[in-house]
Amino acid sequence: MIKTGPTTRRSFVLIFGKDVTYYKSGGPRGSGGCYMPLKRLVLVPVSSLQLREAAGGFERDERKDHKVLIHELVHQLTPAAYYAHGSVGWFTEGLAEYVGTTPYHPGYFWVDPHGDTVMEYVTSYGQKGMGGRVLGKDIRLPPLKEFMLMSYRRFAGSEANLNYGASLAIVYYFFHMEGGGGAKKITAFLKGLKAGGYGEAALYPLHAGEGFAALEEDIARAWAKKGLNIRFGK
Repeated sequence: MIKTGPTTRRSFVLIFGKDVTYYKSGGPRGSGGCYMPLKRLVLVPVSSLQLREAAGGFERDERKDHKVLIHELVHQLTPAAYYAHGSVGWFTEGLAEYVGTTPYHPGYFWVDPHGDTVMEYVTSYGQKGMGGRVLGKDIRLPPLKEFMLMSYRRFAGSEANLNYGASLAIVYYFFHMEGGGGAKKITAFLKGLKAGGYGEAALYPLHAGEGFAALEEDIARAWAKKGLNIRFGK
């Protein structure tokens, strides 16, 4: 479990003008931003933002979006309890992807209840062709139980692009598709985590005793209606 410390501690965001400075300060090579939970610190290079270097400073670059910074800020604001085994990975990254891909206009997030933005981001290049997981419309995943209990090291490993995109689709299902959009199961899941839920036991509210196979079918059926074929058990 990743302990992020008391919620009363200050959190900081460091934005770097040069990628090399970002890497020297602890940013992983090849990443567009990162969150250091023990320090409650977000690191982001300007190259990942909607900014570009200009005479006398920086200016907006409309070819880029705010997704990376928003994604890392979500990690910074996520309660420590949600980083427990059974949640870290599929939920923590799926949540950050969900907020990061929600259409944003200065001052407002425009939640997409139809899932079109998520569909575009998961299967193709995302809004305005900026980003996107480009997974196509036929996604194969490990069994759902295995996917949800995957170690974070494995989650962020060689198949990170697939895992991040799939997690977004699964989190979106629980937020907007399950139970007609009432989000009752994910709410119970999060309450359980705050009460100390851990591992497989913490996942019980998500399948409500019906088992993971039934939940796999529900997720697959919901997304199939939008043209995305998710198959578990690869």
